[in-house]
Amino acid sequence: MDLSGSGSEADIADAMGWAATHARVVNLSIGGPGPSPLEQAVVDAHPDTLFVAAAGNDGVTNDGTSESPCTLPAANVICVASTDADGALSSFSNFGATGVDLGAPGASIYSTLPTTGQLSAPSGYGYLSGTSMAAPQVAGAAALLWSEHPDWTMQHVRSRLLATTRSLPALAGLVASNGELSIDRATDPAIADTAPSPTVAS
Repeated sequence: MDLSGSGSEADIADAMGWAATHARVVNLSIGGPGPSPLEQAVVDAHPDTLFVAAAGNDGVTNDGTSESPCTLPAANVICVASTDADGALSSFSNFGATGVDLGAPGASIYSTLPTTGQLSAPSGYGYLSGTSMAAPQVAGAAALLWSEHPDWTMQHVRSRLLATTRSLPALAGLVASNGELSIDRATDPAIADTAPSPTVAS
């Protein structure tokens, strides 16, 4: 990717493949019009890796669209919308009852920033908003679950994250789980470890 955040589909697919050979969860704070056969091939080649994708920042539905990698038809992709501090869908966030799985905080997130380029900060830190800030929250939660339960499968981790979302009326019908990531609930053994079958975008 260049300093403006752009890159070729082939380079992105290569990076996804490299990451998937080194980690059980891969964060994908990227997105573009799809479908992407190259990205699909990588996801299909690594069925035991969980790919966590940003839903996109156009404020539109992903249902019936091809926002890659978010809507790739694969059971090992989990797509993340952005929520704000009030637990509502961020105004910029894409959504979808079938095309997006859950929400996670993505508004005014304090994070590292490059010191050069389009999104630069002299200190190397700053606030950003976007589904690209929300997806890493879910990727981190998946990594935490795997650190506590190294024997869990990808599907077990994915299902656990979706089964334990915090139900929010503002997200009802806008994401498949009707809720927001809750690491407290995901790591609570008292909460039932069941979830609906994974939503696979078509």
